Amino acid sequence: MNFLFFNKLQLNNFGKFSNKEIELDKNINIIKGNNESGKSTMQKFIISMIYGISKDKRKSSFTDYDKYYPWGKENFSGKISYSLDDGKTYEVYRDFTKKNPIIYNEQAEDITDLYKKTTKGSTFFEEQTGVDEKTMTSSMVTEQASVVIDQTSQNFVIQKIANMAETGDERISYDNAQKYLTKKRNEEVGTDKTKNRPINNLYKEKHELINEKVELESFTGEQYEINEKIKNVLKQKEKNERLLEFAKRYKNIIDQEIEFNNKITIYNDSLNENERQKEFVLKQKMEIEKKLTIEEEKLDNDIRLQEKRDSEKKLEIEILNKNKEKKNKILIAVSIVLIVLGLVLMFINLIPVSIVLGVIAIVFLLVRRQSVKKVQKIIDEKMAENVQNTFEEQKIEIEKIRNQLKECDLKLDVLKKNSEDIRSNIEKINYQIKENESQSLRKLVSEFEDLSESEYLEILNKDKIEDKIEILQNLKNDSEIEIQKYEYRKKYIIPKIERLAEVEEKIYEVDEKEQELQKEADAILIASNILKEAYEEMKENVAPKFTEDLSNAISHISNNKYSKVLTNDKEGIIVEKETGEYVSAKALSMGTIDQLYLSLRFAITKEASNQVMPIILDEPFAFYDRERLSNILKYISEKFANNQILLFTCTSREVEILSELNIKFNLIEL
Repeated sequence: MNFLFFNKLQLNNFGKFSNKEIELDKNINIIKGNNESGKSTMQKFIISMIYGISKDKRKSSFTDYDKYYPWGKENFSGKISYSLDDGKTYEVYRDFTKKNPIIYNEQAEDITDLYKKTTKGSTFFEEQTGVDEKTMTSSMVTEQASVVIDQTSQNFVIQKIANMAETGDERISYDNAQKYLTKKRNEEVGTDKTKNRPINNLYKEKHELINEKVELESFTGEQYEINEKIKNVLKQKEKNERLLEFAKRYKNIIDQEIEFNNKITIYNDSLNENERQKEFVLKQKMEIEKKLTIEEEKLDNDIRLQEKRDSEKKLEIEILNKNKEKKNKILIAVSIVLIVLGLVLMFINLIPVSIVLGVIAIVFLLVRRQSVKKVQKIIDEKMAENVQNTFEEQKIEIEKIRNQLKECDLKLDVLKKNSEDIRSNIEKINYQIKENESQSLRKLVSEFEDLSESEYLEILNKDKIEDKIEILQNLKNDSEIEIQKYEYRKKYIIPKIERLAEVEEKIYEVDEKEQELQKEADAILIASNILKEAYEEMKENVAPKFTEDLSNAISHISNNKYSKVLTNDKEGIIVEKETGEYVSAKALSMGTIDQLYLSLRFAITKEASNQVMPIILDEPFAFYDRERLSNILKYISEKFANNQILLFTCTSREVEILSELNIKFNLIEL
């Protein structure tokens, strides 16, 4: 059998401890310290190192993690070393802020990945020992709160002892478990005899849903009929729409022909207007030509008359020039004579007479000059008259008339071209009319080949096409109204059909819930049967072994005052006294009950694991007198010689008694 013991505890920072190391012995270790010295903290450290520290706030808002977190310090961690009897030693380092620890072998190799990891962390210790945390804390670890019991808690402790003897767990009562399962089934599932329970509510809901389903199913047939009617109306509507489209397309052909004819009318009107404009321009041209002839003849006459006048004026100018020259010569001659005579008189000192003669000569010269100017003026006037008689204006006018003729010719050319274009367009349109009527109709018939000949021949009537379109449009509208009427009815029916689907889905869901509840009820029943079978097996096989170990333990502890412990369904735990009398455990003293409780935990410890596990006791003997304490220590040293014992105490009694009994122990003082 394997032998597990803790070698060393290293509390880096945990609760009140900081940088604390403790060496442990393989057998009995007394950890002595006053109240509040950290005994319970060290015990919690060991459990937390191997199983992890609780952060679950569901049970309490103040978790173990919160309680032992070293505020104001870092490195919330520790290390523990333990050995198995196979000679292998392991070290576990745990940072409590993380989920998983680090496991080292003897060569300090990290072997963490060799073990499984769950949502709660690594299961290394359970895999090595077969002991989970629940088993560990319910058998091998006795916390101080589990043994410090007042008088009012006596029945509760007796029940815990009975639970442990019956089920192997002080927290589980067979009777209470069976009552709980029955209550759970009645409350969470229900039966045919219950009311307002989940199964009863499901039965009621399913009955109502089935009735509603029957009512709603009647609408499915009506929906089919409406769909068929809509289908037929849509088919006829599509036929009428095709006929209407054919009629409208045929009307487009007719309208196009009418449009062509209207264009021809417009072109003919344009042609007539063009011809009228041509006639008007021709008349204008004739009038302009006549006017041009008149103006040209007049110009010719004026030119001839002017030429005659120019000859006469030329003759007059010649006569004037001759007279002018003659007079000039006389005046010059007289002036010269007077000047010479004046000069002669000057020499003979007849100066006044000389001056008078000079003045007279000057006057003659001035008169000559004035005469020349006058003659020149007359000539200039004659010449100006000739200029005024030029024919520039007449020539300009004639040129204007000729330009007007050119404009008329241009207009006539344009009008002629327009007439030719109009006639060409009229010819094209006439051709289009002929071609369009035949080709468009053939194309239209080919596009609507799904129509029978009788159907489209009825439409090919130009005079009645408007009436036919109106009739077909009315038929289409009537079909749409009829479809709307059916659709309106469908809007009323469809929610019913949809509700039917919902009801069927809900019935399916109710069936599933019913099956789930039935499974839950079956599971509870199976659990109850398994619990009963396990209980019977415990009573037949396990409980006798427990009661035998318990009897041996209580006999040693009580100096054979109580030699036998039994359990039965009626009274729970009963004890045989020295006299042979059986009494209920409830009649025992608190100290005896405490002994009984601790003895049963020792008995369970032997069966809890494939390992010889350490036993951790935190102030377990608080109510023991010296005699009982001596007996229990002796019993522990003999019956649990292979188990490592960690005994936490605040007194010196355990140290004194072990010393008196010459029992070897390791003392650790906090």
